[in-house]
Amino acid sequence: MLLYGRWWQFEDWLRQLAYVELRTKYGRDWVAQCNLSTYHQDNDAEWTHMLTRDNENLLAYFDFLKLSQLMCSNWVLFKHALPRRETWDSLVSELNMVRRRIAHLRMAHTDDLARLEQALRDLERGAFITLASYNDRWPARVAETPDPITGGWVKQEHVDAQRLLAHAETRYEVSFYLRTSHRPWSSSEGTLDGLSGRLWHAEFYSRQGSINVEEVWRNGHFKEARSLAVHVEVDSPNSFSLTFTDVDDRQEIADAIGGAFDAILMSLTPHSRQTEISDKDRTRKLRELNYKILAGTGWNIVDSSTVPITIFASGGGVNEAPSR
Repeated sequence: MLLYGRWWQFEDWLRQLAYVELRTKYGRDWVAQCNLSTYHQDNDAEWTHMLTRDNENLLAYFDFLKLSQLMCSNWVLFKHALPRRETWDSLVSELNMVRRRIAHLRMAHTDDLARLEQALRDLERGAFITLASYNDRWPARVAETPDPITGGWVKQEHVDAQRLLAHAETRYEVSFYLRTSHRPWSSSEGTLDGLSGRLWHAEFYSRQGSINVEEVWRNGHFKEARSLAVHVEVDSPNSFSLTFTDVDDRQEIADAIGGAFDAILMSLTPHSRQTEISDKDRTRKLRELNYKILAGTGWNIVDSSTVPITIFASGGGVNEAPSR
């Protein structure tokens, strides 16, 4: 069973990695940009009584070999997170044999677990860089020519910012922050359509009550944010953060932040009326809601200062933040 658990850990991480880098690079149309088929995903969607959060995650329908091929065809996005290309190609061939034995319920080789745990150790450094770059964030700054996001939500020129920012702070004690981060492969050369590799983080913090994530997710005001967001991060009952990629339409992002703001205010539950639920159960429920929702993961926690750390707990780790 340990072998099966380790394989799930390994392949699940690769799916998370592939999603973040491809979604950041290509935006909301990343599936079409990568020429990916949704055939099996569409078939599963017909079984409405058996759907899980992964039914909306196209990469959950990729086997290991196809997933690796997709990453190799976009190697510049993944080279910070994986071993050298020659090493990775060899490792994929070897581990695919392990995967086939697992998938077909054949007897495992005595070295399969050791091979897999060594592969996880080899991924530790790259996983740290991947996660830390996501959480190393800076306050968004207004350029000489403000874009709809910073102009709208830093300079408060967006109609929703004018309507909500001060009202939310004084009436509901909800604070809003806009920050940015950059993927390890990001380009410093931007265009009017966006800066490749930059992420926007719209962060909300409530001091008066908890944010009901399930209500927010299903609220009509949140519809555009649900489609546009790369992730929804939930670090605590009082926090809610949206991640967007800069290559998507900035005006749509600015509008989506406003819609999300309304949905969050509608969902607030005073501390006195909160239902008792353990952190473990709460995290599990959030993770089951949708694959975009992050709770209690490395994406929520790891930044450049989070050392020493082991990401996969397979005998490896990172003792100091590596240079990128």
